[in-house]
Amino acid sequence: MSSSVSGRQKAVILIPKVGGFISLFCSSFILGHVCMSNQRRSNMYHRILALMSASDMVGSTIFVLSSWPIPQETGIYLASGTVDSCEVVGFVNQIVAILTPAYNVSLVLYYYLTIAQGLRPGEMCKYQYYLYFVPLVYALAMAIPGLPLDLYNAANFVCWIAPYPPGCQGNEFERGHNYAVRKQEQVVRKYAGGGSGMKHSRRVANQGLLYVIVFFLTFIPGTMTRLRQMTTGQVEYWIIITMTIFLPLQGFFNLIAYRYVPL
Repeated sequence: MSSSVSGRQKAVILIPKVGGFISLFCSSFILGHVCMSNQRRSNMYHRILALMSASDMVGSTIFVLSSWPIPQETGIYLASGTVDSCEVVGFVNQIVAILTPAYNVSLVLYYYLTIAQGLRPGEMCKYQYYLYFVPLVYALAMAIPGLPLDLYNAANFVCWIAPYPPGCQGNEFERGHNYAVRKQEQVVRKYAGGGSGMKHSRRVANQGLLYVIVFFLTFIPGTMTRLRQMTTGQVEYWIIITMTIFLPLQGFFNLIAYRYVPL
């Protein structure tokens, strides 16, 4: 029985390391691909994608670290850190856990403004700084209060918001966003014009749909885990293992969406 439990714990700790390495490589590829082109660097869509990829790189690194920053005295597999190291990593983890999906929302808003509202690139300029910086400010505002409250502790396989040490209790609120883009030929023609504009708009809409699918695919298991922790204090093993598989792979899925429907 003990060996079975030990094997499960090892799986929960080791699987995110593999997914984190894969996601780190994929997000690095996206960021490098954007930065290597002057045209892509000046494009709002690619800038948002680069920011999201940079955030995911930090999150992927945390998954690679997995239990290493967790205090050794917890007895968690491979834990070799301290309370301070776990608090620092947990704080950063909370930032990117909000920042990455927030930039995903920025992409959604970009698609909405360009397709549904038919805004041209020049008209989008007045929105760019909101799409760049509001997610960062929001993530910091949601993460900083956890420091004086000592909310960042060992949480399953990483450092995050959790009720360790004894006496601490933290809650995390994750907000999901979805959207619908109505295809209207008149609006699309206003955006780009002609048959080529229609084809481009379809690529934009298809890629936007892929990013939304990626968002739900990677964050639903994590959201289920946090909800179970807050409501019952216990999480079924299959939910945890699903989270350890899908959550660290967001960079991988983003790369598929990025390369499958290039803009």
